[in-house]
Amino acid sequence: MAEAPPRQETLGVSHGTPSGNRLRPEDSVSTEAQFAGQQAVYQRRKLIDDLVATGVPAVSATDSERRGSGFLVLLYLAIPLIAVALLASSGGTEPAPAEEGGGAAAPATSGDFAISADGLAFDADTIELAAGEEQTIAFDNQDSVEHNVAIYANEDDGGAQQNPLFAGDLIPGGDSIEYMVDPLKKGKYYFQCDVHPTMNGDAQVG
Repeated sequence: MAEAPPRQETLGVSHGTPSGNRLRPEDSVSTEAQFAGQQAVYQRRKLIDDLVATGVPAVSATDSERRGSGFLVLLYLAIPLIAVALLASSGGTEPAPAEEGGGAAAPATSGDFAISADGLAFDADTIELAAGEEQTIAFDNQDSVEHNVAIYANEDDGGAQQNPLFAGDLIPGGDSIEYMVDPLKKGKYYFQCDVHPTMNGDAQVG
C-alpha cells in the first residue's frame, strides 16, 4: 500500500484554528494581533458612523454659525458708532486758509466814518465828522474805476476843484483806504469824488 504524501502546512496558520473572523470579509486577518487591530479600527468606524447618524456634528456647526452671525451683527452696528466718535473727537473741519494775493481788498470797517463807492455813486450823501480834532474816513471802492473823497468849503470850490479842505488820494477799483483828515471847524461843508464830481454830498462837522 502506497504511503500518503506528507501534509503541507500553511505558514502563519495553526492547524485546527479557523483563519476567518467576525469582521467584514475585506478585513480578514490570520493572526491574533492583526485581528485585535482590525477590531479597534472597526470600533472607531462604528463610533464615527453613530456620531454622523445622530447629527451631532451638524448641530455643532449650526450653533457655531449662529454665534458667528451674532458677532457679525454686533460688528456692523459698532462700526458706524466708532466712526461718529472719531469725527466728534476730531473737532470738525478746520477753516480754509485765506487766499493769498489776487483777491479784492477787504472793505474798510474802521475809521470815525465809513463810506463806499459802487456804480458811480457813494452809499451815503452825508459825511459826519467831529469838530476840532483829527478824524478818519474809511473809504471802500467797490467800483471798477478809481475814486477819491475830497472835502471843500462849498459846492463852487468843489466844481472848480480849488482850495480843498481835504483831498484824498485816488483809490483803484476794488481797493480801500483809511483817510486821515485834519481837524475842521464846526460847520457844513461839501464833499465829492474829484474824478466823478456827480458823486457828491454834504460834510457835516459838529
